[in-house]
Amino acid sequence: MSSVGRSDVAYAALLDDQVVLAAFSGGRQSVAVDARVLALAAVDVRDRLVDLTAGWGEGSEFRIAIDIGPVMTSTFGADAERSLWGGAVGVAKVLAASGSRRAIIVSEAAYHVLSGDFLFRQRGTYFLPETGRMRTFVLVGAL
Repeated sequence: MSSVGRSDVAYAALLDDQVVLAAFSGGRQSVAVDARVLALAAVDVRDRLVDLTAGWGEGSEFRIAIDIGPVMTSTFGADAERSLWGGAVGVAKVLAASGSRRAIIVSEAAYHVLSGDFLFRQRGTYFLPETGRMRTFVLVGAL
């Protein structure tokens, strides 16, 4: 069974060199629970991808990022495939694209929710046009 299959992640996709995972259960109280589920799955996916791509050489890089915020989902097609979009997805995609290879980049909002349960390394600040300056962090692992 896969890392994602064992988790409560509601959405997973591999888009080129970016891994997209989402956890959403709906309630305001569940933000911390969903963030923890997502972070644990991201760490597991990162570790498995590092092992899997160890001998691949150049071009075997991937990027993962986590943000917390609004997302929307819809289904389409005969197979009821899901489409996911929204503010958190957009921020995570920008952070992943700008982040270090093989690292999990975390937004300031996600850091505040996860900092009690995970070890982080400060990455610096990033400017997002609609948001402004945001501190970013690298998720090292669970405490």
